[in-house]
Amino acid sequence: FFAPNEDMAIRWFGAVCSDPETELYKFPGDMSLFCVGFFDDTTALITPVIPPNELSKAVDFVLVGTKE
Repeated sequence: FFAPNEDMAIRWFGAVCSDPETELYKFPGDMSLFCVGFFDDTTALITPVIPPNELSKAVDFVLVGTKE
């Protein structure tokens, strides 16, 4: 997915990871959020990030003891 900035991407990722109905919540050890590039909506230029930058892990958003 894409987001306007890294902070919003982390917030959205965290919200999905905290939802018990999602695969990210069910298998948090398998999921991480990476920034793979930036998009300039003025020039339509995509700038890759090499190597991709890990922003967060799903396990950081799943509370211990809340899973069924």
